[in-house]
Amino acid sequence: SLRQASWGIWNGLMRDLRVVKVEPKRLDDIDKSYSGDLIAEDWGKHLSHIRLPFRFENQLWVNVGSCHASHEAYRIVPLSQFRGETKRYSDGHVGEQDAGDWENSNFEKWRNDPMGFYHGMTVVRGKSTWVLVGPPVLFQGALPHKCHLP
Repeated sequence: SLRQASWGIWNGLMRDLRVVKVEPKRLDDIDKSYSGDLIAEDWGKHLSHIRLPFRFENQLWVNVGSCHASHEAYRIVPLSQFRGETKRYSDGHVGEQDAGDWENSNFEKWRNDPMGFYHGMTVVRGKSTWVLVGPPVLFQGALPHKCHLP
């Protein structure tokens, strides 16, 4: 179901997210897929790698941020199946002069994208290029869990 989610810890937005309640045992594989830290390591030399995705509704997903029993995740698809504009995390800064100037960077535009910050972002899993596809889904469990904030 959709509900208003205060998921502004890392994206600064209040938006409607699909919230999926999961059994506590599912939190482990969702947590292990956390890749927000790896995605942010892309600074132009090569695409970021991601950790092992988890399956939900017969599709692959990757966790980009977690806090307690909530996990924000994006579906991933092979690059050949994505229809839209792609980006890399390193594209966030328009130029060296923008380093640290978040309001004048692409990061600010991405934060306001209705499909989510990571929508269209290219990553590597194995030897293949994948694309994160929004909008993100918020997976929630009933038990407290550790936090991963990008």
